[in-house]
Amino acid sequence: MKTAPSKRITRGLRFRLTLSYAVFFTLLLAIAGLIFLKFLQGSLNNSIRDNIDQEWAAMKGFLRIINGKPQWFYDKEDPDETYIVSRIRRVYLITNAYGTVLESSDTYASLGEDTPDEVRAALASKEPTWKVKHVPDGARYLIRSGAVLDDKNHDPHFVAIGRPLKPNEDVIRSFTRIYVGRVEARHGGGAGRAADLRVEFELADSHSRRGR
Repeated sequence: MKTAPSKRITRGLRFRLTLSYAVFFTLLLAIAGLIFLKFLQGSLNNSIRDNIDQEWAAMKGFLRIINGKPQWFYDKEDPDETYIVSRIRRVYLITNAYGTVLESSDTYASLGEDTPDEVRAALASKEPTWKVKHVPDGARYLIRSGAVLDDKNHDPHFVAIGRPLKPNEDVIRSFTRIYVGRVEARHGGGAGRAADLRVEFELADSHSRRGR
């Protein structure tokens, strides 16, 4: 028959083992969650870049710059073409080689139109220029810019188009909230561990934003 001290020791060992397993599996879930979060961020980032690349290709098919003036050629009776052009023109800027604005959407104007130095740098680059720009309320947009030649294939013009990053950010926030909530529920409502996980996810998301 076990004595009182031996029972206390056994219970203490069980408690420590239970606590150790809880901590171990919480850390394991945290690591798995962070790995998946990185994968999700990369996948969403690649997806929005692919969409902007497709819109860039479509833009070059619809836009003509004739005598220094941008003109859009598309079938206004075709709902698909009308939608594509309308979407492109939600966030866009067209300037000449010196940075003089020829056309700009209200949204792009609120992001801050590119300076003449930025225009020259983009036109001199052989690769597309990518950047994240902010409107005053903090909403972020991914922007692609580069050169588009006029109808005589002579004079380069600066064109920038973009999309909002909010849909991607909403997905990341939803994943973090759901994942942390499930970890908390699985381990008996460990608010402290859940809070630690949330901080780790938010730090990972913050590092990812600065890296873009």
